Amino acid sequence: METVKRTAFDPETDQAYDVELPSHEAVQAALLELGYPARGMSTNDIVNQLAEHFSLTEMQTNARGSAKSMRYKLFPNVVNIAANNLVKSGQLVKPRRGWFAKPEQIREGSASETAPSVSAVAASDNPVEDNLNLTSMRTVIRTGFDPETDQECEIELPSREAVQTVLLELDYPARGMSSMDAANQLAEYFSLTDRQRNVQISAQIRYGVFSHLVNTEANNLVRSGQLVKPRRGRFAKPEQIPEGSDSETAPSISAVAASDNPVADNLSLTAEESVEANYQQIQGELAADLLLQIKDNSPAFFEVLVIDLLVAMGYGGSREEAGRTVGGSSDGGIDGIINEDILGLDVVYVQAKRWEGNVSRPEIQKFAGALQGQRARKGIFITTSDFTREARDYVTTIDYKIILIDGYQLAQFMIDHNVGVSVVKSYEIKRVDSDYFAEEG
Repeated sequence: METVKRTAFDPETDQAYDVELPSHEAVQAALLELGYPARGMSTNDIVNQLAEHFSLTEMQTNARGSAKSMRYKLFPNVVNIAANNLVKSGQLVKPRRGWFAKPEQIREGSASETAPSVSAVAASDNPVEDNLNLTSMRTVIRTGFDPETDQECEIELPSREAVQTVLLELDYPARGMSSMDAANQLAEYFSLTDRQRNVQISAQIRYGVFSHLVNTEANNLVRSGQLVKPRRGRFAKPEQIPEGSDSETAPSISAVAASDNPVADNLSLTAEESVEANYQQIQGELAADLLLQIKDNSPAFFEVLVIDLLVAMGYGGSREEAGRTVGGSSDGGIDGIINEDILGLDVVYVQAKRWEGNVSRPEIQKFAGALQGQRARKGIFITTSDFTREARDYVTTIDYKIILIDGYQLAQFMIDHNVGVSVVKSYEIKRVDSDYFAEEG
């Protein structure tokens, strides 16, 4: 049985721990092998049968995701998502809500939920599904920040290819659709849990990983001409825009302005909270724009950018000294060498990959081998994309210290250290100084 490690929480202590559960693919394979009765099988019955099939312990079956308020169970959640994905691909059907069956068990013309076809489709609970043809639901593990626990975590989300496919099938209104509305519709389509929707990029960037993924892929579709921007932060189909209109056919890389107010529908927020929410929205969009701009430049420029960033973070002393230590050694996967401190007491080896796909374990192993060849023990591996789970697990098992920096972290470091960005406006929020008005009795 193929398994993955998932983070669970003890409901009594709110402490996090790892639990081994069947992978998404293993659950889907088991779902297709079940003997479904004629009337279908409820989700609860399916969970019980699969728990027995995988010989799960009570702890594995009842492990709960998230802490505090969201007490959903991890394994039933995985089963529900996998079953709904099989419905979307036409391999299972829903005779009624919460029940699943094989397609051949359903009488022709019955009102079961199946994968949408090009013919007439009855309205479903999900307004997006009615406009979709078959969409593959490949998932990837992404790293984020759980706002409930203030801890870094891993989250399973749809792949960028799956997100792009669904974005192209959305029914866009004439004035366009905001990236936030698109993210909400895609979250419904992919049956994402609250935790999958809410995990944030980092402790500093309070912007959802999934929202950022949708915004990034929508901008990529704008770059390829498959979507357009009638105005900042909104997307539409090219045929919806009148010829000669001032829509964006490629993402702007100029100063980032506030997009649609992300708190317009939440009137309970205070003015200060609204400012904070808008600020985090702007930061998230700026991070997305930075990554798009990096990918538009050459690999050589990216290596220079990496050194500029490391110098801004305090490595290597002056920029001139750092430049002399780089010089493109390309020795077994090493792109540069930089002093760890201003005195040069130790050095750090750098690898920079301007990639679209995720960096896998073999690339990290190659880098570790290069460090060993140089008798070095410290390295930084930076990419514009992300790392596979196997790659992240590998660096925890070796004696060398290798820091992995993915595209999200790279963009945040650039913003924090003012590399490739400039200040457009600054605001100060002030409060009444009560000490000033306190009269002595």
